[in-house]
Amino acid sequence: METKTRYSRLTIDIPNEDHRQLKSMAAMLGKPMREVVCDLLHSNLYTPSIPNEETLQAMENVENGKELVVCNDIEDMFHKLRA
Repeated sequence: METKTRYSRLTIDIPNEDHRQLKSMAAMLGKPMREVVCDLLHSNLYTPSIPNEETLQAMENVENGKELVVCNDIEDMFHKLRA
């Protein structure tokens, strides 16, 4: 037997541009805005975003000023990224 999802009403004020973007996204996806908002909430509320070991180490290195790459400008940065 399938259980029916129960809903609560939520009223929030959002910027007009965000509302337009949300409405456009819903239209492109062919979904009601309510469903798009619920999908976005679920992907952010229930998806753990715990950094892995590599990320934790990189964060620690940055905080301690270790293993930093210095670039002279944007071209230098892209050159070093490609290397």
